[in-house]
Amino acid sequence: MVASDLRMFVASGLDPQAMYAFAVAAKTSAGWGQKAVGHVHVVEKRAVALPPSRPYHGRQHLRSSTELQVAWDDFSTLKEPTRFAEVQFQSDGEDRGRWTLYGDRPVGSNCIVRFLRPATSYQFRVRVHNDFGFSSWSDASEWLKTSEAEPSHPPSNVQATAFNSSSILVSWEPPEISSWNSQLIGYRILHKIYGKNDLWHIHELPMSGHGNKMRHKFFITGLMRFSHYVIQLQAFNQLGSSPPTDAQFVYVAYAVPANAVTGLRGEALSSTELKILWDLWPSSWEPIIGFKISYHPAQTEEEAKQDTVENDATFVLLGELRKFTTYRVSVIPFNRAGDGLLSSIEVTTSADIPGPVGSLTFSDISVDSVNVSWMAPAEPNGKILGYRVTYRTGRFDN
Repeated sequence: MVASDLRMFVASGLDPQAMYAFAVAAKTSAGWGQKAVGHVHVVEKRAVALPPSRPYHGRQHLRSSTELQVAWDDFSTLKEPTRFAEVQFQSDGEDRGRWTLYGDRPVGSNCIVRFLRPATSYQFRVRVHNDFGFSSWSDASEWLKTSEAEPSHPPSNVQATAFNSSSILVSWEPPEISSWNSQLIGYRILHKIYGKNDLWHIHELPMSGHGNKMRHKFFITGLMRFSHYVIQLQAFNQLGSSPPTDAQFVYVAYAVPANAVTGLRGEALSSTELKILWDLWPSSWEPIIGFKISYHPAQTEEEAKQDTVENDATFVLLGELRKFTTYRVSVIPFNRAGDGLLSSIEVTTSADIPGPVGSLTFSDISVDSVNVSWMAPAEPNGKILGYRVTYRTGRFDN
C-alpha cells in the first residue's frame, strides 16, 4: 500500500517483452474504492516504429457518400508495439497537394474517414506512434473515390420574367460544381398558379456534364393570361434532387414588346440640337406605354442621358448638345412587362464657328519680320478651312 500523500509507484524488476496490468484503488475508513486498471507492454528495444504500408481501400461497405474506410499493414511487433496511428488525406481538386490531418487517432490498422465530399477522389497516408515517437509517413494510397449523392445546392441566380401574354422566360446558372455530387446533373422547372392548391407542373432538362457552365434558359408556354405564377427550380441527378430555389413570382398579363421601332432616322437642327424620328407604332403590335431614348457622344464611355416620350410620339428633340459631335441615340419601346428591342443610330450635330485658337507664340524676331505660330482650336466645331491672321502697327508711348 502506498501512502495517501503519494500518487506515484515505481515497478522494477519487470520481464522485457511482457504485458503487465496495473490496478490502483483508494482506501478510506469505510474500505476500498473502485479500481482503475491500465495495461503496459514492457519493451526491450527503444526505437520509433517502422512506417506502415501504403494504405488501401477497406473491405467494409459504407452506405454514406461522405465516408471512406482505409486500411494498412502495421509492421509493429511485440518488441515495438504501436499505440495509435494518424491519417492524412488530400482531395483531387483545388486543394490537391494540401494534406489535412484527420481528427481521430485510430488504435487498430484501419480507419473510417468521415466528413468527406461526395463523388470526390482522395489520397491517404498514415504514420504510427509507439512509446518512442512517430514513424515517418507511409507512401500515399491510390486515389479512392467517395460514392455519388444527390446535389446539395439548387441552381443559382434564377430570373423569371413574363415573355409575352402566355409565356414566362426562366434563366439560371448552374450550381457550384463542388455541390453536384456527381458527374452529371439536370434541371427541373416547377410552376403552378399562385394561391391554388394545384399540383406542380414539371419540366425536366436532361443531365449534362461539367463542361456546361453557361447560363441556361427555358420558356414556360401555354399559360393563362392575367394570372400570378410561382416558379421554383431544382438540380437533380440519378440519386435525387437538390433543395428547391426560393420561389419566383411572375404576373402574366402584358407581353414585352416583341418589335423594335421602324424607320429610325435623325437630322441636325443646329449645332446643338438633333431631331430623332421613327414610324408610328402600329396598333396591331403589342401595346406600349411609350419610348425610352438614351443618347451620348459616340466613341466615348460617358454616361448616357435619358428621356421618355408617350406611345403616340414619332419624334423627340434633343438639345444642349456639343457642336459638330456625333451622338449615338437609342430608342426602346416599353410597357408594363418590360423593355422591348433596342434600335440605335448615329447622328452628328451641325458645324458652327470655331472656338479660339491656342496661345500665340512669337519666334525669329528681327527688325522687319517675326514668326507667329499657334495651336488649333480646342473646339473646332467643324472642319477647319483656314486661319485669318491680322496685324497692325503700333507705337510705344514715351
